[in-house]
Amino acid sequence: MKSESNSILALMGLSLLTLATDGHPGQYDDIVRLAIIKATGLDPNLKPESEKPSSPRPEDYCFGVRQLADYLGVSTPTAQKYINEGKLDPAIRKVGRKYSFLKSKVDEIFCGK
Repeated sequence: MKSESNSILALMGLSLLTLATDGHPGQYDDIVRLAIIKATGLDPNLKPESEKPSSPRPEDYCFGVRQLADYLGVSTPTAQKYINEGKLDPAIRKVGRKYSFLKSKVDEIFCGK
């Protein structure tokens, strides 16, 4: 109930600001309008939490050539061959001598998802 009344009051405030400016908003009016829009969550530039991209978690990766081979169901030399040929370049993250492969990218490369 309280959030509904806050939204109604904010929309009424926006309506009053629109009527008061007669289409010629001043600097003060823009600041107040922006504050009201942000308070109600109506700002088109703000993304809701559900739309924000989440960063990959450790379980989204294969760590090392052996884990990649197990994930793909191939031998370790075959997985190494894919790496050497450059097939997995979009999925690879290499730090020093350690490889990690993003599973979703590997799936895209081999399954075309």
